[in-house]
Amino acid sequence: MTNNIQLRERIEPFKIFLYLWILILPWDFAKSIMGIFSIIAIIWWLIIGQRKGYFIKLKDILYNKPLIFFFIFLLYCYLSLSWTKNFSYGLNVLNDYKYYWILVPIFFTAFEKKDVKNAFYVLVFSFCLYALLSLSIFIGLFEIKDSNSSNPKGILAYALVTVYMALNTLLAFYFYIKEENRKIKYIILLISILSFFALLANNGRIGQISFLVTVFILMIYYRSYLFKYKKLLILFIFSFVVTITLIYSFGKLDRFIIGFKEMAVLKETQFAGSWGHRAYMWYAAADGISNHPLFGAGVGDTMDEFIEYGNKNPSKATWLRSYHNQHLDYLTKYGIVGYLLFLFSIFVLLQYLFRENRDFFVIGLIFFSISLIDSVGDNIIMHKPFNNIYALVFVLLAILVSKKKIKTN
Repeated sequence: MTNNIQLRERIEPFKIFLYLWILILPWDFAKSIMGIFSIIAIIWWLIIGQRKGYFIKLKDILYNKPLIFFFIFLLYCYLSLSWTKNFSYGLNVLNDYKYYWILVPIFFTAFEKKDVKNAFYVLVFSFCLYALLSLSIFIGLFEIKDSNSSNPKGILAYALVTVYMALNTLLAFYFYIKEENRKIKYIILLISILSFFALLANNGRIGQISFLVTVFILMIYYRSYLFKYKKLLILFIFSFVVTITLIYSFGKLDRFIIGFKEMAVLKETQFAGSWGHRAYMWYAAADGISNHPLFGAGVGDTMDEFIEYGNKNPSKATWLRSYHNQHLDYLTKYGIVGYLLFLFSIFVLLQYLFRENRDFFVIGLIFFSISLIDSVGDNIIMHKPFNNIYALVFVLLAILVSKKKIKTN
């Protein structure tokens, strides 16, 4: 990994604009923000594309296997409209992917490999700013609508904020370890600590669980070093102990206890409570998957089928309109074929990173681990604006394994 952020070189105005886009991307200030930035980016990209070689570089996507499978899955999602009955609802669902077609080609062609680290640093800084907002609410400096010290989520859903903080705690800490510039190094460490406290202050239980499970996965990855470097083993154990202790100190442990109790008495309470509702949706999803195992019901019919299931199986959870599980959501919509395409795009990307860039393999491992584990309890990958952050991180990592096609005579 490069020792320092590339600030000494003159940064092109278009790249500065793209960094600004990354900075505001997690915040979702208004519905029009993505549209405005997209229009500006497209026009600017078209104006300078020929001169900068962006148009020629588009061809490199055809030789980037992770992006090929990324787009194959995306096209499969659109193709599922052909076997869906509720076409209009399906089109509405596919709106979640509309900015992928802009983000991926623009960032892929405008950024070089040396820009990727800068982009991640900007994303980490953006998450840090949100951590400061959340912690300010948590300690009572101010309150905003629907957010106070007991729920310091700020302007976004707490399920989303907790994932931000889980990601930023580990991403920032890893960059701290790898960074050699001492000033930047300790700024990043401070960002990791702030994000860690914001993670525990928020109410997203599955996000907190995904953080702990990802730490455990990192322990497995670094298992050969754990006993060789005792300090590393102590650090992992310490992180577990401190996390559980602070969750208890912040009064968040009761939410886990309530959740486990809800799961223990599911049918007796007609799937009451937050975790009970999720379990009911999982039963409904299992029914839908059994009806369309290979190719799914199509992108537009899953909620219609759920409503039909709810009429046959009354519950307190029938008002919900989401499976609260990204894996089941994809399986019901796109079947086993579509779900495997989704997973395979991630697998291929991580495989290439493992072979060609071990440092950013760990970054990818952290991002996809937290995303996929949190997806067990939420539709996080399709949750705005995380859906666009997912596409952004995917293309940034894909840039690192991109190889130009060598022409032969």
